[in-house]
Amino acid sequence: MADEPLRVGVYHNPPKLFLNDQRHLDGILGDLLLAIAEREAWQVEPVACEWQRCLALLERGDIDLLPDVAWSEARAERFRFHSEPALHSWSQIYQREGVSIEAVVDLAEQRVTVVDGSIQQDHLLALTQRFDIPVDWINVPDFEEGFTKVASGEADAAAANRHFGEWRASEVGLVDTPLMFQPVQLYFAASPSLPQTVLERLDDYLTRWKADTGSPYFATLQAWQAGAPSPPETHKWLRWGVAALVVSLVVALLVNLVLKRRVARQRVRLATNEAMLGTILDSVDAYIYIKSPDLTYQYVNHRICELFDRPAEAVIGQRDEVFLTLRRLPRLSRSTTACWRRVKKSPWKRAMSSSTTTG
Repeated sequence: MADEPLRVGVYHNPPKLFLNDQRHLDGILGDLLLAIAEREAWQVEPVACEWQRCLALLERGDIDLLPDVAWSEARAERFRFHSEPALHSWSQIYQREGVSIEAVVDLAEQRVTVVDGSIQQDHLLALTQRFDIPVDWINVPDFEEGFTKVASGEADAAAANRHFGEWRASEVGLVDTPLMFQPVQLYFAASPSLPQTVLERLDDYLTRWKADTGSPYFATLQAWQAGAPSPPETHKWLRWGVAALVVSLVVALLVNLVLKRRVARQRVRLATNEAMLGTILDSVDAYIYIKSPDLTYQYVNHRICELFDRPAEAVIGQRDEVFLTLRRLPRLSRSTTACWRRVKKSPWKRAMSSSTTTG
């Protein structure tokens, strides 16, 4: 490769790949390739082309490399790929003001731009056809033209990779949507005629550099991230507002959790106290009960249960007349029967029957 230039296809897709004002290779992947070429003494010859033409040139062998290509089975049959991904990305839908797209069904009847022959086009066409969602697709040669059409009102939304969207959307007045799809790995696709040693050298540099945070790989990523356009002030205020809302929500959830735990602890304490009181009252050799204002039993100890020959559940909620009739009383001993007759006639019994406290 030292004797022959390495012909590299370049389509306009900043910040990953583009030609600068001096017509030199530029962008994240452009800088990475130039850094490798410098160490390998490769002479790089950029060839400007639109996306579809770049693919055709690569397949014919008129160019040797095309950066920023997502792997797919169909492309693997046409081109050669190295093993280590150069970059990771995903795609997203960007919209203009007045359009509300939050899910794929919201694309119905919308005018959406897609780069002709792109992975975004293939994925979205298959997805919308599967769910029978009618979309007015507008094919464009690159993402820049797609964003321009949306900004001018000729389209409602545009599909693009997230790197280009973060770089360009705010400048032309577009906003991102929650509709993200198709995470991909990006490579330097090669012509079938390119020597395998070039791909092996690319893999070697990418593997070593990605394992070292101080390498040219991370320096390039940080440089382009620092050079990205600043979002408009309105977007900054929106982000601060969302952050404040999230903080408020977290605080509210924490307060709610603390209150729930306190209530749970109080309930446990109350249940424990009730159990202790029940144990104490059951251990007393006396007839103890609690009545409500309408004279129904609210609590009875075991002595009352033995007296009525019924479990507590059958006594709670009942009144005296259910139990204190001779017809319905269980068979009692002579001494117990005589005791009850005296109790029924005594003023003490009449007073206690109207009580709502312990009997």
